[in-house]
Amino acid sequence: MLDCKAHPDKALAVSLACNPKELQAIRQKIEKNRLTTPLFDGEQGTQELEASFEQMWKTYLEKRATQPKVY
Repeated sequence: MLDCKAHPDKALAVSLACNPKELQAIRQKIEKNRLTTPLFDGEQGTQELEASFEQMWKTYLEKRATQPKVY
């Protein structure tokens, strides 16, 4: 027996496996939104992630420069 509270992801998988129309509706929604939502824009997402890493690095260096050196 599947404990739905302990394993909601597995419960969803079983539910969708037993309801092919619901699964098809989800697939159609994803396909419809695939080219129009930021989630699927890999190039833009990569650029934003790289910019975030660069900003984190700059912040780290700025904080490091203000701290006394410990030997």
